[in-house]
Amino acid sequence: MARRTLIGLAIAGAAAAGAALGGQAVAGRRRVGRLDERRAALTGTPGRVEEAALPEPVRRWVAAALVDVPDEPALVRLEQRFAMDLGGGRWRPGTAVHLAAVDRPGFCWWAEVDLAPLVVAHVEDSLVDDRGLLDARALGIVPVAHEEGEATTRGELLRWLAELPWTPSAVTAAPGLRWRSVAPDVVEVTAEAGGVTEAVRLRFDPDTAMPVAAEADARPRTEGDRTVERPWRGTFTDVDVVGGVRLPRRGEVAWQLDDGSWSPYWRGEITAVAVVPADRR
Repeated sequence: MARRTLIGLAIAGAAAAGAALGGQAVAGRRRVGRLDERRAALTGTPGRVEEAALPEPVRRWVAAALVDVPDEPALVRLEQRFAMDLGGGRWRPGTAVHLAAVDRPGFCWWAEVDLAPLVVAHVEDSLVDDRGLLDARALGIVPVAHEEGEATTRGELLRWLAELPWTPSAVTAAPGLRWRSVAPDVVEVTAEAGGVTEAVRLRFDPDTAMPVAAEADARPRTEGDRTVERPWRGTFTDVDVVGGVRLPRRGEVAWQLDDGSWSPYWRGEITAVAVVPADRR
């Protein structure tokens, strides 16, 4: 899941076509090095979670989801294809590699968004070592967005929690998660990172046992020169088995606006899943 209209200023500042190919070559080398660095930081040692202590919808979900995965997962790697609203309904396509920790909150989402012919924005959205980060660069070298600090860490922690439907191995490998039933087929999950604590509600389909939505009452969102907290949600559809994991392949993410309507800004699908066992770190 990506967020906000964070690339909107890139087109004007990065359309110097002569630098495009050279910039992409630099960006490619940076991407490889950065993902290797993030993979090392996110790979962990799975903990032990007593499944009997989990709420009943979560137990059903784990039993249905973990079809053929390692008993001791160390990392989950996802590949995505998506479209993102850069502002004003300007949807642009992209692809991403997503590395997710399973023993604790943490992830790195490295995306490439097509802005125009030969103009690609490289985006890192991450929570690594308890520190949230958003960094976007057109052509891989021209900075167009950068966010860090407590509000960013809060937002990234919420993202990791909301994307548990795509990384169910974390349910049984992250003992720091706290679960609470709040309604039939609705469970709240809470986690801590970087001195902040956040919670997300997961809604389950009682027929498939799969999560169909993740909701937060207040996620920080940058709007101009200020940070506003808005309701935020992700919805999930198209359940299938990918890489030994039964999960909803498609997702959509949206903010709730002042008039109560929901404004989607990201739609995507999972194209590949790999659950890396602890003995292959």
